[in-house]
Amino acid sequence: GLARGSTGLARVSTGQSHGSTGPIRGSTGLACGSMGLARGSMGLVCGSSVLARGSTELSHGSTGLARGSTGLARGSTGLARRSTGLSRG
Repeated sequence: GLARGSTGLARVSTGQSHGSTGPIRGSTGLACGSMGLARGSMGLVCGSSVLARGSTELSHGSTGLARGSTGLARGSTGLARRSTGLSRG
């Protein structure tokens, strides 16, 4: 009877050790998940900075296009003046 009781106690103690490893595994999984979330947030920050850089480059390009169009307009007016001068001559 005592031998059976001692084996029962041994089984219970092994069960308790397995139960203690379970929460440890869960906490490591939570830590891994939080690391993944941190990496994802870093990726979002990097993506937003790249998008901001792209928008500034687009704005610079649009201003350059506007300057080019004004230059073309000035050139066309100059050509019109020259053509009128030639016609007068």
